[in-house]
Parts: sequence; structure tokens; C-alpha cells
Amino acid sequence: MNTVVIISIGTQFMHIALFHQAGYLNQAQWDGLTGRIVLNKTDGLRKEFNLDLISLKEDGTAKRAADAASRPTKLWTKIGVWNSYTGLNLTEMIDSKNITDSLANRTLIVTTILENPYVMYKKSDKVLYGNDRFEGYCLDLLKELSNILGFTYEVKLVSDGKYGAQNDKGEWNGMVRELIDHIADLAVAPLTITYVREKVIDFSKPFMTLGISILYRKPNGTNPGVFSFLNPLTPDIWMYVLLACLGVSCVLFVIARFTPYEWYNPHPCNSSSEVIENNFTLLNSLWFGVAALMRQVSSGVMDLMLVKRGL
Repeated sequence: MNTVVIISIGTQFMHIALFHQAGYLNQAQWDGLTGRIVLNKTDGLRKEFNLDLISLKEDGTAKRAADAASRPTKLWTKIGVWNSYTGLNLTEMIDSKNITDSLANRTLIVTTILENPYVMYKKSDKVLYGNDRFEGYCLDLLKELSNILGFTYEVKLVSDGKYGAQNDKGEWNGMVRELIDHIADLAVAPLTITYVREKVIDFSKPFMTLGISILYRKPNGTNPGVFSFLNPLTPDIWMYVLLACLGVSCVLFVIARFTPYEWYNPHPCNSSSEVIENNFTLLNSLWFGVAALMRQVSSGVMDLMLVKRGL
């Protein structure tokens, strides 16, 4: 993949910005890594300088340890110049070849690790060889990518059976180590994306965290009213509750009139008194029904009759 990079040194300008208001450096000139540095006296910006535009080669990030010392490889080419007066001037057209074209008709070594249901041994009554030995989600994904991009692949299990971790000496193991050492071109596995791993290898888009998100309208806040405590139930339900409470109280009043157990002598000391009273008046019956509905003990009325308890 070709990339255009503009090389400049930012630390020089950082120091310039710190002292710009004092005006000490506006008239100074010195040589930097990008050439002669001359500042504009009015605004303090740099003037009269050129920047080289370079294009990285496809193997720009690869380093061959075998011949790096004897024959260093030039990893980039100059394709143009940017001038503070004339602007951009391209001397060579950028190769727009897509990175996917370089994968066509290539055979990639793919490292992976056994982990259900991503990579598994395929169950068969026959002896299987090569890529046919494995199945799972990662293998299906790899097969679909090969059909789209036109490459072939050879799946191999990681030699030490590990995902990839760094020891105290900074050395990696597992699939990460095989990618660093160019033993494998690609790792297809449920490999967790971490900060330390991203320093040494590149990751694709995660395929396990692309969940479904639900958007809903945020409700408008309203001030509670006096009867906000009635909102959990509809007005019809509250009406049915009141009617049921009133009906139960009426039935309780009628039953208390018929049963002899609710009539008592208001003057227990006078056993010959023929005056008897009933505590379950219509008002007391209604109060008893409301107290039972609110799960509160009625202090003035003691209901001992089995029929009324069931009611």
C-alpha cells in the first residue's frame, strides 16, 4: 500500500511558539533537520522552505535481518516537493494499486488456535489432511475472505498453543510471536485486542463486539403532581378496587348481623342485662375492609369468625 508522508520536525516550531510573543526568534536563522529555518518577521511563521513528499513501498515496514547490514533496502521513493511559494509539485505519479490486488494468487500461512466454536477439529470417519481438518466460525470467515480477495491459505496450529503474551524480557510467544517473526502471514482466532499487542501487530475490525444497539427517545422530565402516586394503575383499576372494597364491606356488615358471635354485652358486670351491641356497623365494616386492603391490623375490631376471615 502506497502512502504519502510529509516529513517535518514539530519540536522546533513548539519552541518558537513559546517565545513568539517576546519577538526574540523572529529575526533569527538557523539550520534544522528540514533545512534552513527562516521566520517571517510579521507573523513568526516559517518561510522559504521545501518539504519532500515520499511514498512508502509495499514492503516499507518489512525488514530482512539477513541482509539488512550488508545491503540495506530503500523503503521509500521521492515523488514530489512542497514549496512555501509554489505549493505542491509532483514529480512522479502515485501508484494507485489497491492492497487487495497484491493478495491475489498468493498463498498465506495462517496461524490459529483450537477454541470452540471458532476453530475445532472436524469430526469425520476418514483421515483428513490440510485445511480440511478444521472447522468453525474463523474458518468460515477465512474461506469467505479468500473467495473475495482471491488468495489461498494454509492453516497451521500455533506451535506452543498460546495466544500471545509478553514476558519480563519483552519477548512474545504464541501467535503474536509467529506474526512478528514472519512465520505466519495472518492469525485468524478469537484474539483479544489489547494495547500492548497493538504495538507489535495490526488487528482487523473486531467481529465479537459488533452488537446491536437500541436507540429510544429520552422521556421529558415532568414535575410530580399531587396524585402521582396513583399513576401505577389506570383510573379503571382504581375504580374496581374501590367498588370491591365497598362490596366486601357491605357483605361483611350483613354477615355480622346474622351471626350470634358478633353480638356482645356492653356491660359485662351486669349479666342480667338484655342490651347487646354489634361492633360491625356499616362504617366499621368499611374501615375493616380498607385496613385489610392496606395490610394493616384493625385495632378496634377483632374478627374471629371463619366465614368473615375467608371473605
